[in-house]
Amino acid sequence: MSRGGGSIGKAFGISFGCVMGVFAFLVGIPILMCGGCLFLGLIAGPVVDDPSIAQYDDPAETADDEDSPAEEETASEPPTSTPKPKSKPTPKPKSKSTPKPKPTPKPKPKPTPKPKSTRPKKKPAPAKVDPKDEWKSVGLWSAKGLYQEYDKNALRADADFKGRRLRVSGAVSSINDDILGTPFVTLESGNPILRVQCMFPRDKKRDLLNLQPGEQVVIGGVCSGAMGNVIIRKCILLSSNATRGTEEAVARKRVLQTEEAERSRIKSLQAEEWARRREETSKRRTRTWTSKDRKFSVMAEMLSYSGGTVRLQKKDGSIIAVPLAKLSLDDQKFVRDELKRGSR
Repeated sequence: MSRGGGSIGKAFGISFGCVMGVFAFLVGIPILMCGGCLFLGLIAGPVVDDPSIAQYDDPAETADDEDSPAEEETASEPPTSTPKPKSKPTPKPKSKSTPKPKPTPKPKPKPTPKPKSTRPKKKPAPAKVDPKDEWKSVGLWSAKGLYQEYDKNALRADADFKGRRLRVSGAVSSINDDILGTPFVTLESGNPILRVQCMFPRDKKRDLLNLQPGEQVVIGGVCSGAMGNVIIRKCILLSSNATRGTEEAVARKRVLQTEEAERSRIKSLQAEEWARRREETSKRRTRTWTSKDRKFSVMAEMLSYSGGTVRLQKKDGSIIAVPLAKLSLDDQKFVRDELKRGSR
């Protein structure tokens, strides 16, 4: 049964009642019969729609009723032809020009290394070096000049020469050996008693066999300080008869010039130092000096103090002497401080 069965049953009952009423009226059945027929028609509609009766319906009809709406919908729709999709032409792949492979260079054949000879290589003979050549760059001093440095200030000379290599030139005074058999040569120093004593290793004794007193020599060694004589150890005889050779004569002259230049340099440094200290002292001692009663004052530099009197130098260069007791207490204290400073 369809969903609209209720309304159809009611319409059917009303129609059936009306027809039966009309028929009864025409036939002459009383009105009550007509009313009863109408009443039966109203009741018959719901009975037709009773759901309990639907279970006795024919299943085939029920299936036809269920399929009918779909068939009607299918029939109402006009048949549509499905268009075939147009086949798009497949694009041809663009042919990329493949680069031509570069020709690989042929590897050059490596030269086969020659088999190393198993023979040991001969070491080159070491060049002969004259031991005297290494002394050419060492400072050269005359025996007299070296002795004078030690005679003036042994401490200063030790600081300059002790433990250092040097060359010494001078006239031979004596050739001898000590009680241990160590040969030595003494050089004239200008002192009648003390000399410059050059100690040689025992294997160098042969080099001293032909030396004569008064002969000019140049000896290299290491200064060991002064013990009466100025001692030079580990000596080597570099040359003899230096006055006859032009080269040694020039070297000796250069030594003398170097010594003189060094002395001049030291003197100039000392003079500069003295001038610097004098200037500092002058600035410190220049002040305004005032009398004890504060009546007199003068700008001057203190030069000295002796016997209770202070010597003052004015700016115009004139010098005045003032008793210390007449100066102010500050000036008296300043004088005492300067005296203490000078005594240190």
